[in-house]
Amino acid sequence: MSETSILGAELSPLLTRLAADETGGLEMEIRFGEIHKGKRAYFQTGVSLNWLMAVKAYLERSGWILISDIKYQQFKVGQKRVRIFADGKTEAISKRVIAMRDVMLPKAKDVRISLAREKAVDIPSLTGVKHKRVYRQTYMLDGFRFDLTKTKHPRGKLWENRVEVEVVDGLQANLRQIIETVAAIS
Repeated sequence: MSETSILGAELSPLLTRLAADETGGLEMEIRFGEIHKGKRAYFQTGVSLNWLMAVKAYLERSGWILISDIKYQQFKVGQKRVRIFADGKTEAISKRVIAMRDVMLPKAKDVRISLAREKAVDIPSLTGVKHKRVYRQTYMLDGFRFDLTKTKHPRGKLWENRVEVEVVDGLQANLRQIIETVAAIS
């Protein structure tokens, strides 16, 4: 069985439990690719922050190390997109527009270096949204990176909440172990 199919089989029921909020509502996108070193999988919900905060609390209790805490606003200025970080630094990024479901935020370690290798981060023109706020915390332990991302679209009340798992250095067996670890939350 491939890594992809193993990931899908084991994560699907887990994420359903994680993303269900107190009302029983569920709005979740699960996206899978080949999971090996340097690859990632993510899952997200627009329902509530409850499950995201549960993951965050569990990681902190379990000794995961917070390696990055990024806050920035992204504005559309003419034909350029500009990020303004919490520390006042600015950064222009690519003009390429990608559908929201395909948006991949840059890796934490790459945020302030050249973004030539990264996909553009933008909001579909159909929404009419000109900027958004992003809060991103990155935890690292045992060869895995967990990114907890909250994205606010100012013309709507909905936060897009996402947990992204990246295999930085590890084998398939380690992936199974981390899935079992996160399952303890639910």
